Amino acid sequence: MPEQVKKNLGAENKKLNSQIFIFAFAFIAVLVCELIFCKIPAGDDLIFSKALDNQSMKEFLTGRYKYWSSRVVIEAVMMTIEVYMPKAWYIINALVSAFAVTFSQLFFNKNKSLLIGCVSLAAFILLIPVSAYGGSGWINGTANYLWVWAAGLFTFYPIIMQIKGQKIKLVPYIISVILCVFSSNNEQFAALSLGVIICAFVYFAIFDKRFSKELLPHILIIIASMVFIFRSEGNAVRLVHETGLYMPEFEGFSVVDKLLNGYTNVIHGYMNIPGKQLTLLFLLVMLLGSLIARRKSFDKKALKHSWILPAIATLMLIVPAFIYGLYKIGRWHKGLRFLGLLWENQLYTGVADKVALFFQIMYGTVILGLAVVSLLIVARSNRERFVCGIMFMASVMTPAILGFSPTVIVSGERVFLFGNLIQIIIAFWCLDITLRQRKN
Repeated sequence: MPEQVKKNLGAENKKLNSQIFIFAFAFIAVLVCELIFCKIPAGDDLIFSKALDNQSMKEFLTGRYKYWSSRVVIEAVMMTIEVYMPKAWYIINALVSAFAVTFSQLFFNKNKSLLIGCVSLAAFILLIPVSAYGGSGWINGTANYLWVWAAGLFTFYPIIMQIKGQKIKLVPYIISVILCVFSSNNEQFAALSLGVIICAFVYFAIFDKRFSKELLPHILIIIASMVFIFRSEGNAVRLVHETGLYMPEFEGFSVVDKLLNGYTNVIHGYMNIPGKQLTLLFLLVMLLGSLIARRKSFDKKALKHSWILPAIATLMLIVPAFIYGLYKIGRWHKGLRFLGLLWENQLYTGVADKVALFFQIMYGTVILGLAVVSLLIVARSNRERFVCGIMFMASVMTPAILGFSPTVIVSGERVFLFGNLIQIIIAFWCLDITLRQRKN
């Protein structure tokens, strides 16, 4: 066997072993965390575990679709575990989590680095608030969000393979189509998937001059899922219930008002929700590190100093959070009272609150704008700029979409989960290309 072939086989085996190790390590780490911190049943799981005592699964799902929710595919899986094998959740969720961490390496870990794999696992565990999954019960929370995310990642399998220029294998392709049915049953992820696949069609048309027929089954399933969601009587009933309970003014909102409602919620999350602040801060730090590490490789003088952009954005995110944190814990309470109420939009005077809200939206938009410009500089080609730009926009718009529903108020941190995960992937993409460029 030629020496070069042996070397290539050795490199491939090393990458495979690295992936196996990351999967096994992720499985054990998540399982240990579950056994220590996750008690089941809890929250809504207590209700769901007894929901089939006086009715069949079919009757339960029919009732949910008619009177509350269109997530019948997700809830069929969830209820099977809730009722028949709740203890199996520990193993199933650890496997799903390990798969999500391992498969996400395709997005950013080109050389299957063990270091990047292990650090990314720690980031996925530490940067996502526990309450995003467990606030409504561990089985319910993970089935509706984490498992949807894992299934959705594999839904994008044909996109990833085509971007990488690799052959799409039949069995994984069929699995991606099946999992698309599950992931698109979540209305938030269905909207995200539709946007991603449309952008994928545009990407292949612009850069590869071809039509990606491999994505047709996926987009047809997503469109069918969205029709199924919009036709659900239960979603309409829930909308009326939550509008009256949480946001009576929602009924009079125009389309522009709803978009503003969603975007305002996103900015408020960046400013006031620790988990959302941490993921954005993590991304900004990665962008800052990447631009500092690569400053000598830039030809233009302006680009050599581009690290200033994420540095400013980082300070803009940290300083108000620090001041607001002091206000919340009571330090310098009198001096910071006005600033704290300003940041919470609770000055209780109509004009002042509107000014405070406008300031907060503009402030947050500047931070996001600096992050986008920094990301475009880090990217090394128009292809990378297109992909990273779309991913960052998706991370912001995914929670903003829920501005079209008062659910944005009810769901709290969960609406940010998909956006958080996308930003973590972008952050590790920055780290990966920086390490590979310095190595070369």
